[in-house]
Amino acid sequence: MKKMINFATIIITTLSLFIAFQKPQPAHALASYWKTSHWVTLKKDVTVYKLSNKPWDKKVATYKVKAGSHYKLSHWDVNYSWVLQSGKYNTNGGHYTYMVNKKYNDASWFKMGIYKVQTPLYKSFHGYRVENKNLGNGNTFYDTETHCTLSDYSPNQTSKIIFDYGSHVYPTHHEWDKMTETKMYTYKYKYGEWVLVSTYKF
Repeated sequence: MKKMINFATIIITTLSLFIAFQKPQPAHALASYWKTSHWVTLKKDVTVYKLSNKPWDKKVATYKVKAGSHYKLSHWDVNYSWVLQSGKYNTNGGHYTYMVNKKYNDASWFKMGIYKVQTPLYKSFHGYRVENKNLGNGNTFYDTETHCTLSDYSPNQTSKIIFDYGSHVYPTHHEWDKMTETKMYTYKYKYGEWVLVSTYKF
């Protein structure tokens, strides 16, 4: 009898240690769905589709939701993967579904819980970036006399281009000149893309 009690004690102790050392999985680690909705903070700007429920699945509007916003989020394994459930984008109303345009297994664009997102160094600017006040890191600016955009980079190098603080020009409306020590490359925006139209050697 004593041996059976000792054996039972060992089993209970082992199970207790096993449970204690199991790390609970965060909700977004689930590959398929969440049982309940969760409050999240957006880490990136996202596109949200407003879909009509009657008729089913008809897209009636598109929105851009900014990083730093807080929303209640559902993760479904049928029809839509990521669905907003609060504020302006409240799927629970029944008439519309607000679907985030992200893959079912992509959780890189949000963080579980409500947090304050740090202000980025640069603001979004017509597909490029514009420096914040006093940052002093701009490499692209608009010349009000020649009506040209002047830059160290070609207009297709979007990840490297930083417009000066206070810029308001729409780049595709104007000629774009890339300057190097020996050459100037002139681009114009035609038929939905930037085209190199001339090269000038100094």
